[in-house]
Amino acid sequence: MTETRGVLVGGRYRLVELIGRGGMGRLWRGRDETLHRDVAVKEVLFPPGLDGGQLKVLLRRVTHEALTSAGLNHPGIVTVHDVVEHNGAPAIVTELVAGRSLAAMIRHQGRLPVAEVARFSAAVLDALAVAHRAGIVHRDLKPDNILISGGRVVLTDFGIAAVAAAIMAPTRPGGVMGTPFYTAPEQLEGKPATSASDLWAVGATFYHAVEGERPFTAQSVATLAHSPRPFRHAGPLGDVLAGLLAKDPHQRPTAEGAIRTLAPYSAPLPARRGPDQSGWTTTHAQTVLATPAVIPPISALPTDGGSVAGSPSVETVPLSDFPEDRPTALIGHARAVFSVAFSPDGRTLATGGGDWEVRLWDVATGRTIATLAGHEGWVESVAFSPDGRTLATGGADHEVWLWDVGTGRTISVLTGYTDDVLSVAFSPDGRTLATGSADDTVRLWDVATGRSISILTGHTEDVISVAFSPDGKTLATGSRDSDVRLWSTMMPRPS
Repeated sequence: MTETRGVLVGGRYRLVELIGRGGMGRLWRGRDETLHRDVAVKEVLFPPGLDGGQLKVLLRRVTHEALTSAGLNHPGIVTVHDVVEHNGAPAIVTELVAGRSLAAMIRHQGRLPVAEVARFSAAVLDALAVAHRAGIVHRDLKPDNILISGGRVVLTDFGIAAVAAAIMAPTRPGGVMGTPFYTAPEQLEGKPATSASDLWAVGATFYHAVEGERPFTAQSVATLAHSPRPFRHAGPLGDVLAGLLAKDPHQRPTAEGAIRTLAPYSAPLPARRGPDQSGWTTTHAQTVLATPAVIPPISALPTDGGSVAGSPSVETVPLSDFPEDRPTALIGHARAVFSVAFSPDGRTLATGGGDWEVRLWDVATGRTIATLAGHEGWVESVAFSPDGRTLATGGADHEVWLWDVGTGRTISVLTGYTDDVLSVAFSPDGRTLATGSADDTVRLWDVATGRSISILTGHTEDVISVAFSPDGKTLATGSRDSDVRLWSTMMPRPS
């Protein structure tokens, strides 16, 4: 089965949008026509050349693995709703989790804070403990299979590695399944995967998260015979991660033991009220009309790039009073600031941060005008409309938000991306919004209706910059693939 958009699978699941692909098949956003809810549909692709008997065995194995995984009930494990046959191949239907993978977080942020890694790893270990008590081993745990969705940490693809092994067996006997960078030494040596193998994968995955690099430089048994690279940033997590990476499976801690060790260092994610994930909405997000921010004298700011914490209250200093040869600091964001943009009249500055917030600042005084909360992830791009009345923001939650600058209220939320929205830009007439994403695509939106006009494909890596020509007829996009592309924007709008 290699289906296209709009096809009805299993008599009830409509394929709506392709959101991912890999060696095992393709992942779709689908619609359950019976229960009227969004779902994820994973096509499992069989290799060519198999006879009828082999196909029947594989179909039975896929169904067994999916139904076994469906018996797991834990908020940290993606829920399996159904497994159906379509055109002789299986499709696994699961809940649709709107989140970003740990792999994407590492790719865009680098190493993550110790407290976040402790919380994420404890959540994954808790989910694994439930699976292991049920006799189920994941077999292919890695950053790509861990989704962060608001305050939820979700482990996906249970049983898929076992399915892959069954599919591979007829053509590659004795092959090793899994992703080698995160695969336990005993698996790479051809031994069966066990719960201890999953724990090795947890150690390798969260070593990568907290250190910003994998523990080993090559994907071979010879390399894994050596110790991992020394810890530089793990701090108190170093001991538990080193234990999980023990070469002898019997020397690794249990999931429960590792959770107890991690508990003192974990911290909850910020809580945010997100929008309806079903599509474009005009739901108002939380808007905080802020008390004017206090700006300390420039001499009170750290000189090493650090942040100010617990500083005593000081009087607000007008920007005009700062020495011309010293920068002005606007204090308010709790984490890194990823994006900044001036309004067309230069009176307002918009900033987006790693604290999931958008801030509007009065440029003349440096005071915070408003804090706009609603994104459930880093705000990585901001842009004003040409008339300055609308602000567009893109985030790590895969969403684009349009805000009324005058009131701070949400105008609309634009959804459809499967990865971070890294760049936003209005056309000169303000009617069209262009956005670029880490899913390698560019989208054009009708600002008035919030509808998607078109999806532009061609880049092979993150689209990190977008810009319209002065006449609005051409869009330029830049990507990590080293390409700059020019697109015509002269196309009909949806009615």
